[in-house]
Amino acid sequence: MTSYSLVFSAYRRYQEPVVRRLFLFILPTPYTPHPTPHTPHPTPHNTPHPTPHTPTCHFGLGTSLIIG
Repeated sequence: MTSYSLVFSAYRRYQEPVVRRLFLFILPTPYTPHPTPHTPHPTPHNTPHPTPHTPTCHFGLGTSLIIG
């Protein structure tokens, strides 16, 4: 057995339990939702739009244009 294979086998012996421990720690934990619940937006959405919609001429949307 060469010194390289001794070092490699010692490295593998050291690394395997760490990797297995990490794998077993990460894998079986089920997905849990984010701990902080969704908080509403700080500015409420029921504030009126700065420019209110005025019913201007929308031809073709239920209105009839009579040219006479």
